[in-house]
Amino acid sequence: MKSFEENLTKFAAIPQWNQIVEIVAEVPPLSKTVQDAIDFLQQPEVDLKKLSEILGKDVGLSSKILKVANSPLFARPREITSVLSATSIMGLKTLRAIIVSASFKESINLDSQYLKFSWYKGLTVSRALRMTCEKLSTDFSDELTTIGILHVLGDLVLGSHPVIKASLNEAYTYAVENKDDLTFLIEDRIGFKPSLVSAMLLKKWSFPEEVCLINLHRETPIEMLDWPLKPLKKLALFQATCWLFEKNFFNLTEKSLASRFCESVKKVQLFNFELLEQQVFEVLRAVDLERLEF
Repeated sequence: MKSFEENLTKFAAIPQWNQIVEIVAEVPPLSKTVQDAIDFLQQPEVDLKKLSEILGKDVGLSSKILKVANSPLFARPREITSVLSATSIMGLKTLRAIIVSASFKESINLDSQYLKFSWYKGLTVSRALRMTCEKLSTDFSDELTTIGILHVLGDLVLGSHPVIKASLNEAYTYAVENKDDLTFLIEDRIGFKPSLVSAMLLKKWSFPEEVCLINLHRETPIEMLDWPLKPLKKLALFQATCWLFEKNFFNLTEKSLASRFCESVKKVQLFNFELLEQQVFEVLRAVDLERLEF
């Protein structure tokens, strides 16, 4: 696999590249507590008690972590009442993503349907990926849950941007009213996809190379990538879940681009596509925006 920087070069040729770089640069740094927690999580061995002490310095963040631990994303039979317990059930990779996502949301007001949709999509996709990984008995449940949570960061940044947000809101309204592909409507209006901003933010915040690459290629046809089997399977699962979510949320036809992307992933035969589709349907039926809010 080529490095993230090498993969990024083909995107740097688009006319909006300087605008994208500027948008990513304008995103404020993470808070000291969040940065301390992320740095601590990168150690070879993590003392969960010490980690919970670091997180405990930010009462608001600790509260959000508990809300996530008790949300449908994890579907725990008993209420989690301490950050220490929450950190032990989430998986360290997932916890890192939730810390960043919850902290990032502090600076964003979900004051539009597009922003609410994006937040809902991130958590719903994460839940569907986690359920599917458990059914398939894969060893990358935490990684895909992480990717699912974080893949909408670019959508949230752009949906809050003073110049761009109107275009995204218009695209969302049009997609709902006309049962159209939102991702491509956005690209038509602003010249690039939010996944590019998500990937660049994750690189900026030093997330693993593979996580950044999978986010970068959220909309790249799977047959165009010459990747090793394991990361390719992760990407295929992630892509298909995103497309299935959009296809069903907007009631898209079989002629839609989302449907065609689903068929493309299905033909690769890297996993049980029908099982994944079942998990996405199940989450969409069972989980609504209000229950996933935190």
